[in-house]
Amino acid sequence: ARSAETVVAQTVELEYLRKVQAEQEASLDAFHEERSAELGALHLELGETREKAAQLGQQIQSSAQAVERLEKTLDSRTKEFDEEKELITAELEACQLRTQEEIREAELKAKAELEDAKMTFSLELESFRVTAAAELEEWQLNAQAEVET
Repeated sequence: ARSAETVVAQTVELEYLRKVQAEQEASLDAFHEERSAELGALHLELGETREKAAQLGQQIQSSAQAVERLEKTLDSRTKEFDEEKELITAELEACQLRTQEEIREAELKAKAELEDAKMTFSLELESFRVTAAAELEEWQLNAQAEVET
């Protein structure tokens, strides 16, 4: 009787263990499906992230190229500006030299004209004195001649 009871008890226990095992397998399957779904979602998210990273990488590369182009343009324009500045500076210096030379020439010409005018005035003044002295002498002689007459 004990062995029949033991067999029944073992059978009940075996059924119970099979039921627990089935529940655990179902739980494990559900856990596996849940993790598989999460893993799938993570794979999708990873794919999206990689795509976004690739896009950002392209944007960064494009931005870097744009910055490089701008730097080249800036360097080129800076060089052009420096060259124009040097040219303008040279032209300004040449203009200043020409102006100084023209001023010197004008001063020399003005001095020469002034000396010429002084000389002309002196000659005219001397000529006037000589003429005036001659006329005075003539008047005096005429006056004496009239007094004597």
